[in-house]
Amino acid sequence: MSWNFSVYDVVGHDNYVYALASSMNDLYVGGAFTQTADGAVTNLNRIARLGPAKQNTTTMIVSHNPNPSIVGQPVAVNVSVSAINSIPTGSVAVSAGAGEPTCNAILSGGAGSCNLTFTSRGVKSIAATYAGNITYNGSSATAASHTVNFGLYLPLILR
Repeated sequence: MSWNFSVYDVVGHDNYVYALASSMNDLYVGGAFTQTADGAVTNLNRIARLGPAKQNTTTMIVSHNPNPSIVGQPVAVNVSVSAINSIPTGSVAVSAGAGEPTCNAILSGGAGSCNLTFTSRGVKSIAATYAGNITYNGSSATAASHTVNFGLYLPLILR
């Protein structure tokens, strides 16, 4: 992993060189780094993130259509993840319980979509979970109730 930082201070101690650096408004402290000719610091190891704190997120299931659906019919699940003053990235895990299908919605602009295809009828509980990352805390959506019915198939009788 390679990081680019602006160095504020460098201190030598116990055979390590420590740097107080910033990247995208975060502060880090670390040792064993490489400094390029233009002064940029890369490959800063032993990184400890000093701040700011991770941002809280809110995950929502925006829609799940069609509802009701029939067995074997794809259900498009649309999700969103928001934070104050920024747009989270990554993916949201979408599931409907043990033994039920799962999918991952890749976020773009804080929103994503994926399809669940149910193999049994009944009322399902769709869940969506954003795991978070170095910048954002994870969050889970309130579960959404979805109904899956058997399809109505009429045999074709030829005379």
